[in-house]
Amino acid sequence: MESINIYWKKQNTTQYADRWFEVERPLEPRHQELSKAIELPSDCIDYLEQAFQKNLNRTTGWEVSDPSAGLAGSIYKRGVPLRSTTNAFKPNTDTVEGCYPVEVFSEQSVIEKILKSENTLFFIDQNVYDAWQKLLSKIKSKIIVTVSEKNKSLEFIAELFRNPQVTDNDQWIAIGGGVLTDCVAFAASLKNKKVTLVPTTLLAMVDASVGGKTGVNFPPYGKNQIGSFYFPEKVMVWSGWLSTLDQRNLRGGSNECIKHAVLKGDDQLLKKLNTDWITNDFEGLVKELINIKAEIVNQDPTEKGVRATLNFGHTLAHALESTSQAHSDDYLLHGEAVGLGIIFACMLSEEILQYPKEQTAKISSLMKKSHTLLKAKELSTYLGKKLDDTATSIDLWKLTLHDKKMTSYENGESAWVLLDEQGIPHKTAKNSYVAPVTYQQFDKTWRRFIEALD
Repeated sequence: MESINIYWKKQNTTQYADRWFEVERPLEPRHQELSKAIELPSDCIDYLEQAFQKNLNRTTGWEVSDPSAGLAGSIYKRGVPLRSTTNAFKPNTDTVEGCYPVEVFSEQSVIEKILKSENTLFFIDQNVYDAWQKLLSKIKSKIIVTVSEKNKSLEFIAELFRNPQVTDNDQWIAIGGGVLTDCVAFAASLKNKKVTLVPTTLLAMVDASVGGKTGVNFPPYGKNQIGSFYFPEKVMVWSGWLSTLDQRNLRGGSNECIKHAVLKGDDQLLKKLNTDWITNDFEGLVKELINIKAEIVNQDPTEKGVRATLNFGHTLAHALESTSQAHSDDYLLHGEAVGLGIIFACMLSEEILQYPKEQTAKISSLMKKSHTLLKAKELSTYLGKKLDDTATSIDLWKLTLHDKKMTSYENGESAWVLLDEQGIPHKTAKNSYVAPVTYQQFDKTWRRFIEALD
């Protein structure tokens, strides 16, 4: 068993605000019951809603007059700059730092030892529990939950908090996919509990559980819009879980791996990921993939700079997911959407930055051969829309305007991670890894993109 160390630092500062907005106290809070259920001040969710309605981005600082608004700002898009307009609220300016290990192993005995932990509360995904009941049924303190992108929300956190075990145990362990680990880690941040993550899907192993991002969705404003940077005690990656994971989830998780390889600019790694690597060289390649993310996270733990590049492919992906989830219970998986988003972002990089077309073609060809890239007909079915309708392009575009990494674009532009070359993310003249894109550029690329899927 080998460990990969993730170093982090949280520095609460107002330095990266490019403008300020004075939030207004809600006259008639509408979400008091939900706020109470998740132990937030009565008007906290109303402050969040106000910010979403005004489409405030991550670099717009909040001027606040009371602690409720300050707390809302600390979890809005995982935290925005804050400053006080009264003595009633003082922003936290402390810097805290630490390190945690990501341990990768194949021995079931390691997991069995973890499951015997005393004074620990386990959160287990229902699907994982059903598949591994013999292994997991002996755990003394456990909460088995059904969670998906459909109910990844503040209401789900409230449901967790209704269980008295949540308060009684100070050490938590989450066993499940990325949705579960995101939710439980966010709940732990609100309760100030220690949490260990045990990811059970490929996507969660290489991405979702690594890096300290937590959060939930906030309909209708999109994915992972409320959350925090809250770092676990450790992450335990056991390859055995994948033996019961369905092929669709395996293929989707492979796309997140491909994203890492593209950002690294490693063609050899890209080729390996389009073979049967999960059974042949799982531990070696997973360590390599986690190291790629760890290098970026260690430079920028709270996503004020280079860490934004890990969102490559995710701007369109999140828009596709939100549209699909609104259409049907049989919706796009995150990894499937990321695969589509990778190719779209490459094409957009061609359109705006002269990214090599042959490189896009190479990535697309490899993904098609390994069946990780959906076809146009499949995408249309998941969205419940005709892909070539102008309305579809406009609807997706509107969703990109609420993307959580949005910066201060005043001209109706949305924010994207683009590439100059493979392995070289684009950096704007303002020293940002997030570039502005117009609707005209988006729509032109969308037309090319849907043709390329066939």
